[in-house]
Amino acid sequence: MTDIPDSLRDYMQSSHLAMSLADAGEGDMPLIAANDGFRKLTGYADSEIVGRNCRFLQHDLREQPGLDAIRLMIADQGRETSRSMIINFRKDGTPFVNLLTLTRLRDATKKTRFMFASQYDVTHTAPRELAHYDDRLVAAFRSDFGERESNQFLIGSIHAITDAAVTIAQARMLLEEADRAGSLY
Repeated sequence: MTDIPDSLRDYMQSSHLAMSLADAGEGDMPLIAANDGFRKLTGYADSEIVGRNCRFLQHDLREQPGLDAIRLMIADQGRETSRSMIINFRKDGTPFVNLLTLTRLRDATKKTRFMFASQYDVTHTAPRELAHYDDRLVAAFRSDFGERESNQFLIGSIHAITDAAVTIAQARMLLEEADRAGSLY
């Protein structure tokens, strides 16, 4: 299993955003870390997360529109980031719409070491994504249609926050590598 730089691990653990980290050097990219935000969002414990590919959150729903962008990004080393809304399931079976931002974290040689993900529950901002799972939820949002513009603002804010989180994670990993190599001083 790949060693996670301490600064990256510390950053993830101190963040309130749901975050996870996969080992890009392993064939199925198993998760090697998840923070408290991820555990709270999904209901899973570390022992149920580490070593598994994040697809376990999809249950049997393996064909969704948002997954195509993720698959393309993983297959194309030139793509740095993918942001998609996908349906995931909590441990208790409750579906939620996950605004997933997946980003490559590269080492100093530009090799992808990790796949860094931030997850955000946007169930209440994207009800049509859950149309097949909870008709009552959709009906509630139809009665509250006036919130559409505020929902777009919220999603834009989430994008900005996750972009900043990725930048910080990448910088911390590279700084620790440079420090280990003795090239900082």
